Amino acid sequence: MSFYSNLRRCFWLATLASTGLISIFCQATTPLSQSLSTAVTMNSVTITPVTGKTATRNITAITTDSKTASATTGSREKSTTANSQTTPPITKPYPRRPFGLADIPRPGSSFYEFRESLKRAIKERHTEYLRAIADPNIRLSFGPPMRLDDLGIDSPSSLFWKRLERVVNAPCGPRLDSPTDVYGNPQEWACPSAIEIQQIDSSPYDPFIDVFIVGDVVNVRMAPNPNSVVIGTLSYEVVKSDPQGFNQLSERQLQLLETYEGWRPIIMPSGKRGFVSSRYAFSAVGYRAFFKNEGQGWYMTVFVTGD
Repeated sequence: MSFYSNLRRCFWLATLASTGLISIFCQATTPLSQSLSTAVTMNSVTITPVTGKTATRNITAITTDSKTASATTGSREKSTTANSQTTPPITKPYPRRPFGLADIPRPGSSFYEFRESLKRAIKERHTEYLRAIADPNIRLSFGPPMRLDDLGIDSPSSLFWKRLERVVNAPCGPRLDSPTDVYGNPQEWACPSAIEIQQIDSSPYDPFIDVFIVGDVVNVRMAPNPNSVVIGTLSYEVVKSDPQGFNQLSERQLQLLETYEGWRPIIMPSGKRGFVSSRYAFSAVGYRAFFKNEGQGWYMTVFVTGD
């Protein structure tokens, strides 16, 4: 570069400095770098800015399972989910027990057709149909005698209808020592058939502890709600009930336990505690119904829970 070119360059820089333009340019570029640093740290990613210093920033974590806020002040918001998302403690593992609780009624058979009619009546809340197929001496309790009217069947929103719907749609099987007709068809059935199971893999089982999972790849969730974290899956097997899990159920959830809206607390073979939709989980001592062909048609003779 020539002597005159250098002279002109120095004169131009001096002129800019005297007017303050150089300092204004530098002040504008510095905040831009800081803004970029701030934008990146909003994702809680540790970065190394141009200055060489490490900068981090905590932001509010929002998920479908729980909502907590962790700021630099250390404050935390309350959970917005219906149930706690705290990971349940793990208990002792046990061997997996595959078992398919099958639905036995053969399409076209007398009981199969009767059950299909009953399903439609339940869906329509057909009170008169239910009264017609209820045995005059139907057993509805292990305590004092009860009548259908005591269960509130005239109310379409009664828990009775929801519980009966789940039972009738469960896997059904013939009762032990059931008589048969001339074609060999059982004349007494149980829904669900879990009540008739006496052993699993040549070993007895505990009807008060064991729970039958009816379904393939059934989700096990951390808390009793459909938005909770999935912690595992189960497929056609027998697992253990979790007595501690009932403490996490609200009063309303306890009422809905044996309906399609319910959640069953269980312990997986791995020892993890969780909840399974009651649509896929059945207990031998839960609500069940017995049906019998008394010569003039099918009748419901029992609808009880417990033992």
